[in-house]
Amino acid sequence: MLFRSFIAENERYLKLFDLYRKLTGDARTYKRFDARRLRYQGAFLTHDGEDLCGEELKWDEAKKHYEDSLAKLEAGFAIAKEIKDIPLMASAKINMGSTLIRLLETDKAIAAYNEGMKYADQLPGELYKGMVRLNLGNTYVWTVQPDKAFQFANDALKSFKKMGRGTWQANAMMVIGNAQMEQKNFASSWETLSTALQVAKQSGEDRVRGKALMNLAAVAMQLKRPEAADYVLEAQEWYKSHGETFTQIERDTVAIDGLMMLSRIYEGQGKAAEADKYRKAYAAAVGANVDHYNATKNSPCSALYKANPQNKDNEARKQ
Repeated sequence: MLFRSFIAENERYLKLFDLYRKLTGDARTYKRFDARRLRYQGAFLTHDGEDLCGEELKWDEAKKHYEDSLAKLEAGFAIAKEIKDIPLMASAKINMGSTLIRLLETDKAIAAYNEGMKYADQLPGELYKGMVRLNLGNTYVWTVQPDKAFQFANDALKSFKKMGRGTWQANAMMVIGNAQMEQKNFASSWETLSTALQVAKQSGEDRVRGKALMNLAAVAMQLKRPEAADYVLEAQEWYKSHGETFTQIERDTVAIDGLMMLSRIYEGQGKAAEADKYRKAYAAAVGANVDHYNATKNSPCSALYKANPQNKDNEARKQ
């Protein structure tokens, strides 16, 4: 509904800009609006596709949204390039990269981000420079290439610190901490993720807050820290109370797989009764709807939420 209203409003404005073009002969203003309209529509379609995937596991419908999004973004980019609107060229390529990742087209996504970075680096200020590098950092965490992830996320953090944007700083620190975890540098990851959690709390970045709690639990397990279980339990409460911030796939993963994580934590701490309690709770949660649980795990929609070396070559996941 929101998307349809947005499209209708944009079409009305497009007619006004077309009238302005005919009256004044100013084609650039019309083209600039048209390019932005197409980029916004593309971004909306990507967002809606993620909802279809993350909430309902409707991969085929989501895929169609992503493909339609790319068509809009490509058309908007072509117009932006024609009129040499560098900020719009940069943002369109960043949106293309994000959409291609959701289509599991890793190489194409990285190419789009790299092209977007070329345009971003021509612009004053740090916004586009930071955003494209944050996206590249996230992508390289997803493909389990932590050295590259660390490099790009660290550069993004420098940009966001210059801007004074706490929410984006939290996001960049989250990626850095994840990269350090993949590098097996658990002590540094603990420090980085702890800082990310604090910045997320201070800036109101609810999504990073929840993800940081789960990742701190994972690192705490590696470091054999006693607070590992507390972080899982806090994360489960956070995902439950802030459900609108996360997709159903994410909520189910933390609620259900978090139970097995708790079992393993307590087992490692020698607390057999607690370990058995959560193992049984996990089995009951899966058994309550095993078909849905398996469908979620096997869906291409789930690939977006889990780092895996196979993400560098996802053809098999799209079948």
